[in-house]
Amino acid sequence: MISTTGDNERVSQILQRWLEKYHAVAELPEPPRFVETQTVKQIWTSMRFASLTESIAVVCGNPGVGKTEAAREYRRTNNNVWMITITPSCASVLECLTELAFELGMNDAPRRKGPALPRPATSP
Repeated sequence: MISTTGDNERVSQILQRWLEKYHAVAELPEPPRFVETQTVKQIWTSMRFASLTESIAVVCGNPGVGKTEAAREYRRTNNNVWMITITPSCASVLECLTELAFELGMNDAPRRKGPALPRPATSP
């Protein structure tokens, strides 16, 4: 806390330290936006394979290894790539397919269980 009741020398020193720190932080290099790790390379290889073979890639692994960021970067730098992130709260097949439909721009996809289209009644 800075007191303005007379110790101008102390106030000046505090402000000087703050200015030095402010300028030192401004001179730091920008952190890299994305780092291509070995895990990233493995994930991208799976995604390239899926693209070349016209299939899908499913990436799973431990938390924090970079799966989501690798997939986001791949999507950002490649065309025709869609991505959904599935969490335990979205565990049913229907919920996963609904997420995929939404990502593909199919906003009118059914959001309930059961047939997507009404079926004609069958006579006994």
